[in-house]
Amino acid sequence: MSRAAFHEHLVRPLAQEGYNETKFINLLRRIAPTFRRVQEPLDFALRADEPFSEARQLGLIEFQDATTVLVAAVRVEGELTARTSRRKQYDLAKRVLKATNHNGGIFAFHDDAGRFRLSLITVTYHGTRRRFSTFRRYTFFVDPALPNKTFVQQFRKADFSTLEGILETFSLEAVSDEFYREFKPYFDRLAESVQGTNDPTLKQDFALLFVIRTIFLGFVQKRGWLGKNPRFLQNFWQEYLQWKEAHALDEDRFYSDWLEPLFFEALSSPPGRKVAYGHAPFSEETQQALQISPYLNGELFRRKRGIDDRGLWLPDVLIGDFFEFLFQYNFTVEENELYDEELELNPEFLGIIFERLTNMEQGAVYTPRVEVDMMCRLALVKWLERTTDIPRKPCTASSSPPRTRGKPGSLRNRSAP
Repeated sequence: MSRAAFHEHLVRPLAQEGYNETKFINLLRRIAPTFRRVQEPLDFALRADEPFSEARQLGLIEFQDATTVLVAAVRVEGELTARTSRRKQYDLAKRVLKATNHNGGIFAFHDDAGRFRLSLITVTYHGTRRRFSTFRRYTFFVDPALPNKTFVQQFRKADFSTLEGILETFSLEAVSDEFYREFKPYFDRLAESVQGTNDPTLKQDFALLFVIRTIFLGFVQKRGWLGKNPRFLQNFWQEYLQWKEAHALDEDRFYSDWLEPLFFEALSSPPGRKVAYGHAPFSEETQQALQISPYLNGELFRRKRGIDDRGLWLPDVLIGDFFEFLFQYNFTVEENELYDEELELNPEFLGIIFERLTNMEQGAVYTPRVEVDMMCRLALVKWLERTTDIPRKPCTASSSPPRTRGKPGSLRNRSAP
C-alpha cells in the first residue's frame, strides 16, 4: 500500500464519519514522526462567555531546531458550522499559544455531531519580539454531511516530518494548485467537445463561460438562494436524467433545454416574474425555486454576443462528469481575508481559474482581496499624510500587517522575551 493510500485509509474516516480523537491521534502519529503524546488540560484558556466546554492538549510536534507545534482539541457547545464563533476560536488559540510559548498550534474545534474545524495558528516574529497576527489562521472545515475533498486531498499526502510539510498542507497556494491540476483536464475535454462550431477559440470561450457560471452558481446555492437547497444544481441534473430516462430520449438536451433557461431566464429576471423556461418540463418544486431565484442583474448571466447566440451546446456526459468533479469540493461563501484563510473552494477560485485559463498579457490578472485591502490601506495612509499632521511612519506601520500570500508564515524559533 502506497504512502498516500495508507494516509487516505486514516483520513477518509475522519471526513466521512466526523471527528474522533483516537483516529485523529493515529493520523498524526503516521504523518508526524516527531509527534509526542502529551495530555494536559487547557482550562485556563476557557472563558464563561465563549461556547467552549473543554480544551485539552493532545500532543506536541517537535523539531530539531527547538521549534514546537502544539496540538489541541476544543469541544464546541452546540452546532459547529463554517461560520460559528470563528473569532472566539482564534482568541482561545491565541491565549493558549501565548501561555505555552509554542511556535504554532494545530487546533481541532469539534462538536458532538462530528463536525470539526482544523486550524493552523501561526506565530510571527519581528526582530526579537514575539508577535501574533490578529485573527490569522489557515483552516479546513470538515462536516461528515459534505464531500470534504480538499481536506482528504491535503492530508492523504501530508508529511509533518518537517515544518515546511505542515505549512504546505495548510497552504492556500497548494490547495489552489491541486484544484487547478484536476480541473484543467475536465475543462480541456469540455472545450474540445463543444458542439456547433469548429473554431477552437470559440469553443474555449464557450467552455470558459460554462465553468465560470457553474462554479458561481455553486456559491449561490451554498447561500441558499436557489430554493433554499445547497444541492440545487446536483438535484437539477438528476431531475433531468430521470426525465430523459422516462421518455427514452437519446439526444442531449440538458444544456439547451435546462441550463439555458436557468442561466438566461431565471437568473436574469426579477424575483416573482413569470418566465417561460422554453420547453423544459421542470417539476413544480424546481419551477418554484426558479421563480424566486435571485436577480443577479450582471453580465455573467446575459447572453454574450458572438458566443451564446451561436446555438452552441455541450454533451450531457461531459456536463455530468464536470458536475461530479466539481461538487466533490466543499463550497464556502467566506472570501479569504487578510488574517483568515479557508482552505476550501471559495470565491477567490473564480479569479484564479479565469487568470490561469486566459492570457494574462491581455489583462486577465486576478487581484486577491488581501491585495486590494493593502492598496486601500496605502491609499488611506497617503490621504492621512496630506490632510493631517500624523507622522508618516506610524501611519505606514499601522497599515502594513504581516502577510505572506498563499502560504502560512514562518514558525521558526527565535528569541522571544
